[in-house]
Amino acid sequence: MEKNRVAFVDGLRILSIFAVVVVHICADGWGKLPVSDPDWRILNIFASSVRWCVPLFVMISGIFMLKPDKHISVRSIWSKYILRMVVALFLWGTLYYALKAPPGSFHDIGSLANVLFTGFTSNIFGATHYHLWYLYMIIGLYALTPSIRIFVKGAEKKDLEYLIILFIIFSFVITLANIFLTQLNLKSIAILNIPEFSGFVCHYIIGYYLYHFGLPKNIRITLYVLAASSFFLTVFGTQILSQMNESTFSGLHGYLLPTTMLEASAIFVLFREMKAFSTLSDKGSSFLGSVSSLVFGIYLIHPVFVSLVWKLGLSTSSFFMPLAIITFSVGVFLLSLATVAVLRKLGPWARYVL
Repeated sequence: MEKNRVAFVDGLRILSIFAVVVVHICADGWGKLPVSDPDWRILNIFASSVRWCVPLFVMISGIFMLKPDKHISVRSIWSKYILRMVVALFLWGTLYYALKAPPGSFHDIGSLANVLFTGFTSNIFGATHYHLWYLYMIIGLYALTPSIRIFVKGAEKKDLEYLIILFIIFSFVITLANIFLTQLNLKSIAILNIPEFSGFVCHYIIGYYLYHFGLPKNIRITLYVLAASSFFLTVFGTQILSQMNESTFSGLHGYLLPTTMLEASAIFVLFREMKAFSTLSDKGSSFLGSVSSLVFGIYLIHPVFVSLVWKLGLSTSSFFMPLAIITFSVGVFLLSLATVAVLRKLGPWARYVL
């Protein structure tokens, strides 16, 4: 059973990072095209189909970070987990800032130092590259982990279910309802906006819950139906609201919505129950594990290759759009994977920044 669990988690990691690449490939053209353009609708379908990627990453973290029999001290949280995130954030935030600087910014040592210093300090105020917001969020979750672990360790299954239900109602459902109410010029449900039930803590706990307890077959089927319905709601809801606004409306693409939570949970459960992982050969399991170990680095470096695609004059409209999205996504994923694999061989220190 343990082999099954490890293999399916590795599969989830790989699928999630590929979905992140698809999100960023679609983002370039989706917000620029007019809503009436047929290509916009194609991009909307692709972009709407992968919004579960970040919630799924958080769920995976919850599996291991909240595991009661795994010893994780407050000291190790800060010296091992948080330190790695902070180092990666400042290093990559500075590098991405330097890459966006005008060509004339590096004509001497002084100007180079100024760019690097400005890029470094900008990370303190959150003014970093678009995808690095995830590191701020995960640092916060890691900092809260010792306290969450105390609750999880002493909680029974029904206690976890109670907390998850509260999160779903007072965070995800209310947020989705307020999006539609606002778009219809109606009053939002402000009285039920409870800050304590916001953020990714729920995904963190859901990941732990689904991994350790699973779901009975009838609940799994219901979850799959709700997840499929969530996808169609996201696609058609986004199209309708964008047409009403006469510009791209991305409110239904948020990560803290019941739709994305249902989709992420359904994919998690589907992978957990897949027999293919339990029958995977040692070689296949090892391969999945090897690729999975590079996912963090792929997350950090893939925007370099996304930018390269656009700088080469290519776009999702360069040829048949569905094929272009898939081709560029696979290409960026493989280039990122290969680059991280090579850089990891430079030494143990590479794991801190990749």
